[in-house]
Amino acid sequence: MKENDNPVTKHRGKSLYLCRFEFTSGDFGQLFNLLFYARNTTSLERKVDKYLRGYYPDTRAENDGRKYLYCGGSVMVKFDSWTEIITAQQLINELLVIM
Repeated sequence: MKENDNPVTKHRGKSLYLCRFEFTSGDFGQLFNLLFYARNTTSLERKVDKYLRGYYPDTRAENDGRKYLYCGGSVMVKFDSWTEIITAQQLINELLVIM
């Protein structure tokens, strides 16, 4: 860790994770990111699953691995990847790379 890197504070013993998602509907696609606190990657997977199952509240989500299908398959949200965030500078760098 560099001298100017501020460590990210854990929240009640939970680590911070930057999760990357891909939204697709027809020919339109968009990447988006969310931050989650989780005790470990198993807990993170559960939190992401809960989030994606409620993404469209009035529609039942079909789960195909890391892909969640809505509206009869015409809308998809894919959980692409995650990175554990250790420092504030790392978070900034990760977000700048994506943009």
